[in-house]
Amino acid sequence: MHSTSMRLVWLRGGRASLHTSVRAATARPPLFHLENAAIPHAKSVGGTPAQGLSWTIEDLGKDQCWAVIGPSGETGGAVRNALRALLLGESRARRADEDKSLHAPAHRFLESSGQAPQHAIAHVSFGTRPSQSGDFVDYSTRYGSIRGEDRVTLLESLLESLGVYTGIVAQQHMRPDPLAPDDSESASGVGLLKWPNEEARRKAKEDAHAALARIRETAPLLHIDEALLQRPVIALSNGQTRRARILRALVSGAQFVVLDEPFTGLDPVTRDDISRLFSEVHGARRPRLLLILREQDQVPSFITHALRIDDEGHILHGHMDEVAPAPSTAYAPGSYERVQANYAAGTGVGDATQPPVVEMHDVSIEYGGVRVLNNISLTLRPGARLVLVGDNGSGKTTLLSLLLGDNPRSYALDASQLALFGAARDAPRNAHVLLQRRMGHLSPELFNAFPRRSLEAGGLTVEEAVASGFDGIFTRRKLTPERRARVHQLLGLFVDVLVAHEQHSTGAAFGGVEALAESSFASLTHGSQALVLLLRAIVHRPQFVVLDEPFQGMSAKQSARAREFLDGGVVPTSDGFWMEGLSEEEQAQERSWRQKLVLVMVSHYHSEWLLSCGRLLRLQRGHAVEQL
Repeated sequence: MHSTSMRLVWLRGGRASLHTSVRAATARPPLFHLENAAIPHAKSVGGTPAQGLSWTIEDLGKDQCWAVIGPSGETGGAVRNALRALLLGESRARRADEDKSLHAPAHRFLESSGQAPQHAIAHVSFGTRPSQSGDFVDYSTRYGSIRGEDRVTLLESLLESLGVYTGIVAQQHMRPDPLAPDDSESASGVGLLKWPNEEARRKAKEDAHAALARIRETAPLLHIDEALLQRPVIALSNGQTRRARILRALVSGAQFVVLDEPFTGLDPVTRDDISRLFSEVHGARRPRLLLILREQDQVPSFITHALRIDDEGHILHGHMDEVAPAPSTAYAPGSYERVQANYAAGTGVGDATQPPVVEMHDVSIEYGGVRVLNNISLTLRPGARLVLVGDNGSGKTTLLSLLLGDNPRSYALDASQLALFGAARDAPRNAHVLLQRRMGHLSPELFNAFPRRSLEAGGLTVEEAVASGFDGIFTRRKLTPERRARVHQLLGLFVDVLVAHEQHSTGAAFGGVEALAESSFASLTHGSQALVLLLRAIVHRPQFVVLDEPFQGMSAKQSARAREFLDGGVVPTSDGFWMEGLSEEEQAQERSWRQKLVLVMVSHYHSEWLLSCGRLLRLQRGHAVEQL
């Protein structure tokens, strides 16, 4: 017995073709099935609504594993978001051939169990850190936060997700602790925290130990050891946070897990290891996986099928051999060889005749008896552009916190060990506000902490989000004409990649820069928000900029444009678009700033490295193992 599946392909030439193929019927119902479904924002060439999408994800373990590949911005990003909502069961599609008629439930594998999608499907995202107040302070959340929940360890957080309240979580929820030692006072409970009876205590203890065993059995597969499990969640690095969120999904009991950009921010070794783990997990169907990737991401070898979305919202799906990659719009890729060549040629190494902006000599940092930095020395003079390299947990985050003056231990180091702008961190001229005015900063932590209220709730416009970078701390002051002009100058260089395709393609209909400036920051896509915060980091023309994984979430077009802007006027290959629309005086000011700028960037993708970088520092377990 056979059944027929259909594959609709939206072609760039404006034609739509319906492909049919015959597949052997399987013993298991498909994980996901759409038949002639209308997908919001998906369009054919010319802007007319596309025909319905037919798409089936079979439950075949290692024989079929899907990835959704597409941009996070523009119209393609809207299509990707719509498909993600369908995959997670957050919305129901409508049939394209029946007006206002809902599509049948898409998750066929749940029909026999009667489980709701929200209980059987998990979403591993790497979005924003929740904020109760929406307030934002411009410092590293890792070192500045004093919220009670930030004392919760990774293990306590994972156990809470499984319904086990222990440690600080138990205290916060006013619950007795099932993992408390039997001879402790909290074992039987005190006051309001008492167990209702001995049977309840015994059952809670059994469940807690079972959950603990599940976590400890799975954690090593993601290179999460006991020391990391006992670390506060707020103290995890970007890469460690990603691994922790993946672990949470794997131990949740979900049958189907959607992994949203799981490799971004991970070092190559960890990416390879986690990719192998994903292959094994999906092959065993415990749970089944689907990956959502950026178009510039390398597709893991275990992915057999893909649904590709281009910037305009066209969809092509099928076997990997059938689905051609989207045409690259990337700026010339960086590379280790390019950094070496720049270093040899004296490009991006810094002006030896100028005093250092940052100077470190034999700096070591230790936490809980563990040395995370070991005798690090680094000098950065005006014009230096450094790539900071290292596996997750190698000490990069700690080093960056010292360079930014965020790490409390920076105050204990005198100028002979750590000097910022020629003075110790505790010098009056390096007071926090004064220091931040000379610096620019973008990191996953800052991105996650930035406020995202709607305009109706008092949130920020795009103009206000960019302009908050002028004073180095979060402010909402009335802009001077000069500052407003600078904000609009930057937005004008990126307006076409910050707004949806259907908006900017008409130009006047959207209203251009003015309309973008007045729009809600919170309403932008993930990638567009990242780009706006990059502009925030450089709007005040700082002397020193730290960019930690700055292109996370950006589409290929957005990250290429951002890299071209950052390289502009510094390397011969990028002397173009960013000068457009600037007066001669503005061009001279811009060029002078760029030539003197000290920039430190972190990216695990060599292709994302700036073409202008001529310095490199590679860390391994806190040691400098390579330095240019």
